[in-house]
Amino acid sequence: MRSSQYLLNKLTALENVTLSMDIANVHQNDKEVRAVELLEKVGLDQDQIHRRILKLSGGQQQRVAIARALSYDPKI
Repeated sequence: MRSSQYLLNKLTALENVTLSMDIANVHQNDKEVRAVELLEKVGLDQDQIHRRILKLSGGQQQRVAIARALSYDPKI
């Protein structure tokens, strides 16, 4: 089963967000802290942040995808 948000299933929610920040060349001093803040902002708790994507519900996966998109600091 593949997540519909093109998340990497073998990585945790946190790893998915930080990897995306690396790929997008986001210049952030502590990417992991910023990723945790974003994941908490979209409603994931500490346990969920450290779970692999396939262990999260579809709604939680969508929240990870939103946090990942916000990590690029888009102009809204």
